[in-house]
Amino acid sequence: MNSRAWRRLRLTYLSQHPLCEDCLLVDRTTPAQEVHHIRPIESAAGRPEEMKALALDPGNLRALCTSCHQEAHRLLASSSKAVARERAKEALDSFVSHYLTDPPPIK
Repeated sequence: MNSRAWRRLRLTYLSQHPLCEDCLLVDRTTPAQEVHHIRPIESAAGRPEEMKALALDPGNLRALCTSCHQEAHRLLASSSKAVARERAKEALDSFVSHYLTDPPPIK
């Protein structure tokens, strides 16, 4: 995702949560570099309004360091879900290009 709304939300969230929320749970202090969607946007594939709501809901976000973000995605992944993930990615890409991409500037 790379819409203006997402970039603004991401920056705001990281400024309000500058430390990795998972690391804090185990008494580590690590700067957050990533913003993770707790409920994946792809879980609403085929339902554009729900996907948009998930994408831009601050309550669906966690600030994570790169390592914790990779681990979160590793835990979500399953080889038995490879085809479903690919379809969900295609649906997400379509959604993002249709609803969350900034329009070209007017000249």
